[in-house]
Amino acid sequence: MLECFYGPLWSGSDRARVLEVARAAGATDYVYGPAADERTGGRWREPYAADEEALQDLNARAASLGVRTTWRVSPGAPLDPARGVECSSIEDQRLLRERIRDAAALGFSRVLVAFDDVSAALSPADRAAFGHDPHPLAAAHATMLNLAARAAEEHGLSFLVCPMHYWGVTPSAYRRRLADLLHTDVPVCWTGPGVTSRTISARDAADVAEQWARPLWLWDNYPVNDWDGITRSFDNDTAPRRLPLRALRGRDAALAGVLAGYGTNAALDPLVTLPATVTALRWAADPAAYEPDGALAEAAIMLGLDPEAIAVLAELCGAAPVDEAPGAIMALIASTMAAPSRAEHARQDLGQLALALEGLRDDPGFGSWVAAARGQLDAATFALGVLVGEEAHDGRLAASARALRAEPRAVAHGAMTTLVDWVLGMMGAPAPQHPDELDG
Repeated sequence: MLECFYGPLWSGSDRARVLEVARAAGATDYVYGPAADERTGGRWREPYAADEEALQDLNARAASLGVRTTWRVSPGAPLDPARGVECSSIEDQRLLRERIRDAAALGFSRVLVAFDDVSAALSPADRAAFGHDPHPLAAAHATMLNLAARAAEEHGLSFLVCPMHYWGVTPSAYRRRLADLLHTDVPVCWTGPGVTSRTISARDAADVAEQWARPLWLWDNYPVNDWDGITRSFDNDTAPRRLPLRALRGRDAALAGVLAGYGTNAALDPLVTLPATVTALRWAADPAAYEPDGALAEAAIMLGLDPEAIAVLAELCGAAPVDEAPGAIMALIASTMAAPSRAEHARQDLGQLALALEGLRDDPGFGSWVAAARGQLDAATFALGVLVGEEAHDGRLAASARALRAEPRAVAHGAMTTLVDWVLGMMGAPAPQHPDELDG
C-alpha cells in the first residue's frame, strides 16, 4: 500500500497500525512517501538526522511482518518548486545518489523516484543542457532516473519510477521520448485513465505498458482524498470534503495478468482509510473472487467496526471517483420526488439509516463524519415531515436548506439538498442561494 498523499503527517503509532492491518489484508509492500515529510520533497537534498529513528522503526516493524518497504522521493518538489532538482547539476546528481544510499542504510528495499505533479519548466542550466533533445523535459528526467536506477542497483535496492505523465491512455510526446531514454526493465507507475480513475481495464493497462515497453505498476488513487479539500488548497494542511468509504469497484479482474504490481493510496486519516484500503488489498489479492460489498463487511469486522453502520455511512458519503453508482440514498430521494405519496415511507427509511449510524457515533475516526451525516439525514427527515404535514411549514425549512449548503463535508450533500429544495418548491417557497454552494 501507499502512504503518498498531500496532507498531515501520520504518527508512528498510526503508521504501525495501518501497516499491521494492511499486512493482515494481504499487503506485501509498503511505500513511504508522504508529502508532509519534506525530505521526500522540498528538502530531498538533506539526509534524515534525528528523525531517522522513525523510519528505522517502520522498516523493522515491516520486516517483522514480512512486508517490503519503499522510499518514495520527489526531487522535483511539487509543493516547493523553487527547491526542485536541477537535472544537469553534478551536485544534485551526487545528492540524489547519496539519498538512495541513505535509503538502503535505513532499511528500505526499494526506491521510487517520482516526477509526478511537478512543473514542466526547466531551469536555464537544464535548458542549455537538454535543449538539443527532441523533448528536453523528458531528457532531463531520464538523466536523473537512469542515474537513480544505477545507484539503487549499486546498493541492492529495487527501483520504480513515476513519470510526470503518470495517467491516461493516449500517448504523449513526453511519454514516447522518456520510453526511448529510460533504463530498460524499470517498472513505471500509472494511475489509470485518470489521476483518480472510476474504471481501469486490462486493455488500457496493456496499451500503456506497450507504450512504455516496460513493466506497468498500478498506483491506484483510491481511497486517497487529498484531491478535494474543503479549502480547495493543494498542500499538507488540506482537510478533505469527501470520505471515500465505499469498497473498491471498477477494476478489471484481468489486470492481474497485465500488471507488474499494484498499490492502493491511503486516505489522509489513518483510521478512516482502513475499510476501503482493506477492500482494495482484497481485490489485489484475488481479483477474480473479489465481491465489493462482502469485502467491505469483512473489513469492518476485521477492524472491530459495525458492518451495518459502515455500509450506511459509505452510502451516505456518495459516489467517489472510483464509483459512478449514485447509491441507494440518491435512489430513495429520486423515487420519492417521482412519487410524493412515498414521502412517509421515505421518512421512515431515513430514520432507520440514522439509527444504523449509532454504531459509529463515538468512533474516533468516523464520529465527525457520522455527525455530518446525521445533520443531513435530520434535515431531510424534517423536510419530509413538512411535506406530509407532521412538521410545521415555517422558517426552519429554509434555514435547514441554508445549513445544508454551509456544511463543508460532502456527506449526502447533493441528495439531501436536492430533497429539501424540492420540498420547499412543493410548499411554494424558493430554494435559498449560497454564494459558495458546493456540488454534490
